[in-house]
Amino acid sequence: MKVNIPKVTRPIRLSDYAPEFGEQVIEMWVNPPRKLRLAFADITDRARAERVQIAALAADEDALDQYTKDRSDPDKKKHQRDFAANVLAAHAEAKDLPDDEKAERLTAHFKHTAEIGEELNAWYAEMWSQGEDEWTAEDVKELAEAALDTDPGLWDFVQESSLDAMQEYRRRKKADSPGPQT
Repeated sequence: MKVNIPKVTRPIRLSDYAPEFGEQVIEMWVNPPRKLRLAFADITDRARAERVQIAALAADEDALDQYTKDRSDPDKKKHQRDFAANVLAAHAEAKDLPDDEKAERLTAHFKHTAEIGEELNAWYAEMWSQGEDEWTAEDVKELAEAALDTDPGLWDFVQESSLDAMQEYRRRKKADSPGPQT
């Protein structure tokens, strides 16, 4: 191939979340190959499916009432309405299971969720290791746990900013480079 496509990264400035973070930055790889973008979609789809099953198995009457309201609430986002509808459908299938079988299934779904979380940590580690810093899945897990323990909004910010950087790069007009010369 005559054109070398470089790995492009964009900084996630933690000071954009809170100025107290100073100059701390996470470099996000914004032009990964399709295989890695599809892997992320697969991981998040499987995580969502596990959350549906857990919510369905653990739902009490109050939760079911709320899911019933959310399913048709026009003020809810589509993914929230879909989640509520999926939980209600899964609950209908699981409601007559014996308690010990529900507990066994919950345990299995929690285990799958943890495994998916490890995959997601590895995915972020790869995305954040294309700049100057080298990240491991364990580093990502430590950041997530520390943030969720002390500052849950930080973890949301880091994840959202990482994905936003990738989407912005893919959507932007390549105005930085001159067009064809006539």
